[in-house]
Amino acid sequence: MTRRRGGVRPDLLLGIALALVVAAIAVSAVVPRARTIEDRARALETTIRCPVCQGLSIADSPALLAQQMRSLVREQLEAGRTDAQIREQFVSRYGRWILLTPASQGPDLILWLLPGALVGGGAIVLVMIGRRRRPAPAPPSAAVTAAEGNSRLVTVSLLIVMAAAVAVPLAIAVVPRGPGREISGAPAASAQAGTSIAELEARAAADPGNVTILDALGDAYLAAERHADAADAYRRALEADPNDVPALIGLGVIALSAGLPDSAGPLFDRAIRLGPDLPDPYLYRALAVVQSAGGMTEAARNDLLRFIELAPADPRRQLADELLSGRATGSPAP
Repeated sequence: MTRRRGGVRPDLLLGIALALVVAAIAVSAVVPRARTIEDRARALETTIRCPVCQGLSIADSPALLAQQMRSLVREQLEAGRTDAQIREQFVSRYGRWILLTPASQGPDLILWLLPGALVGGGAIVLVMIGRRRRPAPAPPSAAVTAAEGNSRLVTVSLLIVMAAAVAVPLAIAVVPRGPGREISGAPAASAQAGTSIAELEARAAADPGNVTILDALGDAYLAAERHADAADAYRRALEADPNDVPALIGLGVIALSAGLPDSAGPLFDRAIRLGPDLPDPYLYRALAVVQSAGGMTEAARNDLLRFIELAPADPRRQLADELLSGRATGSPAP
């Protein structure tokens, strides 16, 4: 009876695989993540889908609604809420589709357990291979030699697959991001404040039916107080999509700023019908009602209370409180 030489012992491979699993778990537990509120906010923003864009996260979307959602994320973090609580808040408002990445709980848990399951399955196969092997006289047969080679190839292949199943998520957890880059690999704030009006104009000219770009261009014009240009961009967005909520809100804000509350009100009415869980239209509609009526009304009060309910940590909460208490008379607050 001779002992085979040159083979890879299954028990050794199993030990290596288990060591990799333990290392992955240990690293995921100790590697610091999102050490600041800004880091946590950026990480969260890349996992939340923009409701008005095609497959973009709120971190990458230039839309007005995405900007508002980014503000809400930071406000909730500053208020002490956990990442899970903030995600759940968006899920309760929009549904699970709002999440771009799977959560490590519920029905998405299988996506996080898959690497471990692959390692465990590979380990079981290795054990079975090892049990089938029995010490035997070294046969000179070429066929047996080829069979041994095939067995070694299968064993090595299993080891590579098992190692990759652990190494890939481990590398993602350990390798630091480059300065100024998001987890998704996109440049930090690439589609936020870093995009100039000239760049947005060029994009809108190249793709005149892209509602997201037109909304972003309107927002940029509005921020630069170019109200006529902003209104034109929003109108073009509505021509492409009559149900574009950010464009409706933008046009309403422009009308409100111009002292035309009766024109702004119907725009906010429509925005609320299309997006009943968006806080901004309620605040702006209340302002329009207060301006038009010359004081607080029951309808305006209900809108302000609804705004506070939907966005309790919004910085404009102070304006809403002042309106409810009678200390403010109503003014545009875009």
